[in-house]
Amino acid sequence: MYQPDFPPVPFRLGLYPVVDSVAWIERLLEAGVRTLQLRIKDRRDSEVEDDVIAAIALGRRYHARLFINDYWQLAIKHQAYGVHLGQEDLETTDLSAIRQAGLRLGVSTHDDMEIDVALAARPSYIALGHVFPTQTKQMPSAPQGLEQLARHIQRLADYPTVAIGGISLEKAPGVLATGVGSIAVVSAITQAADWRQRPTNCWRWRERAMNDHDFMRYSRQLLLEDIAIEGQQKLLASRVLIIGLGGLGSPAALYLAGAGVGTLTLADDDAVHLSNLQRQILFTSADIDRPKAAAAQTRLSQLNPQIKLVALQQRLSGEALRAEVAKADVVLDCTDNMVTRQAINAACVALDTPLVTASAVGFGGQLMVLTPALDAGLLSLPVAGKR
Repeated sequence: MYQPDFPPVPFRLGLYPVVDSVAWIERLLEAGVRTLQLRIKDRRDSEVEDDVIAAIALGRRYHARLFINDYWQLAIKHQAYGVHLGQEDLETTDLSAIRQAGLRLGVSTHDDMEIDVALAARPSYIALGHVFPTQTKQMPSAPQGLEQLARHIQRLADYPTVAIGGISLEKAPGVLATGVGSIAVVSAITQAADWRQRPTNCWRWRERAMNDHDFMRYSRQLLLEDIAIEGQQKLLASRVLIIGLGGLGSPAALYLAGAGVGTLTLADDDAVHLSNLQRQILFTSADIDRPKAAAAQTRLSQLNPQIKLVALQQRLSGEALRAEVAKADVVLDCTDNMVTRQAINAACVALDTPLVTASAVGFGGQLMVLTPALDAGLLSLPVAGKR
């Protein structure tokens, strides 16, 4: 299970450019990139401090995940989002100082032995490379290729991973097919004539092509300008975590499954009761006494057998909660008490994961959409029994 010793990061960081100048940081942020790394090599701290300060300021302005390569003391001093280290830097870096400062940590690896070293440090994410031959950095080892990358991904299971090294537009679909969470690129962006379009075009790699069955099933949604083909492809590639399958989670799950959300994770530790059936329309009389998560999985698979459904018959909390939030693009909080809501909110804030939270009593209800980088969330609200 993903249990880092540093603040966690989402399983999918998105397109992850690695660049060597503040100018490129600003260009990419303006183009919509939200995870990136400033990598300036072989200069003293005093020579790069102004660049680090400027890059961190830009990251904050755009609410982005900005990692500083190597210059961990400057990253701590100016409170970057995170630090990225190579294997050779792990022994000479004060990892406890990075941890205590609340910074995320990424670590590069090139083989099984280096993965062992990285796992011992329990970083926020692990970079796997180099996948293909690269011109941007001299490497002492041979490229690991897709087969070796897939083996590493299988070993690391739900750990956030980033593939790096020689990845071009043409090679990206094969890299993503290994199950890696994110792709780091250098020359695929910086040496491209159409670099402004690359951030948008690049991450469409993970969106699968729609077939005839998809066009028929989702034809009414495709007519809506706000969805259309591009929006439907994003839905098919998305992952949503629903926590609580009661009066709110029940209809939400039905509509999201029908709309074609690619992966739905359904979490609830309760069983179906007769009194639920009046409002929890996901269930029938035949489901009484069945675990809600399992009953929901059965019903939704009948509604849309093309999507992936994960049933979790448990009350998510602690590391288990953060592990599931890390895999999701969006979280739906459909629970019924503030203590649980606070825990879900805290996990979403830590992982920069959008949260949709709602409640209903009688004929009234409330709904909020919280984007951690932009909203204070629920943390400022009181919890019963706590000050």
